[in-house]
Amino acid sequence: DFEGMYLPSWLPDGYEIVEIDVQDILKSVFYQNQEGNLIVYRIYSDISSVFIDNEEATESECYIHGVPGKMI
Repeated sequence: DFEGMYLPSWLPDGYEIVEIDVQDILKSVFYQNQEGNLIVYRIYSDISSVFIDNEEATESECYIHGVPGKMI
């Protein structure tokens, strides 16, 4: 359940939700386009336990409603 959580209000043209996965500390929304390209949006409720394999990934800092975040 994503009640009270921020989800992107804009996506590139052609992307739509194909899956929602809710775990204890992780909520994921998977967006996909016709070509099979995937965008995964994840919300972690306990950042101290997050380990992300970012090898070969592009990272940048961002702000969401004034709160610092990281895009990978």
